[in-house]
Amino acid sequence: MIATLPSILTRKAILTGSTKAPLLNPGLVASSSSDAIRQLASSLHRHTDMPELLPFFQAILLREFRAPAFIGHGVALPHARVASLSQPWFALGTCASPIHWGGRSEQVVRVIFLAATPEGDSLGHLRLLAEIAKFVQDEANLNRLVEARTSSALLAAISEAKRESACLT
Repeated sequence: MIATLPSILTRKAILTGSTKAPLLNPGLVASSSSDAIRQLASSLHRHTDMPELLPFFQAILLREFRAPAFIGHGVALPHARVASLSQPWFALGTCASPIHWGGRSEQVVRVIFLAATPEGDSLGHLRLLAEIAKFVQDEANLNRLVEARTSSALLAAISEAKRESACLT
């Protein structure tokens, strides 16, 4: 089935329109999942319209306590909604050394997407999470992320992968 042009643009815009180079952190060095979350949350706070860091960080940690965001294949997708945020955003960190996620030694992560979405935008929240989940299902996409050494290379990896999948849809 061939997707229509508007749906291709919409899907591509979900990922590329929800991040920017300062939110992309290749070579993230973190001692634990909470340290990685703290670093990525700070990046979101500094480079978006997120009004306060602490409530977001606490919401992420509470969600992690209840159900760790490990989604397999070395990827974690912690996420929370934020009051007064204008649009969905995500920060991305890739780790040279794997991080044990959620206190379980068999869950190791090298790619972390930290998503923040407006509190009242349930559809936007689900769309962003679904697009990230779909993106990381492709091993080639994950390899491009792990191999990227700069934030602009990470952004290009996301953009290129979306362009390729749009052609195949």
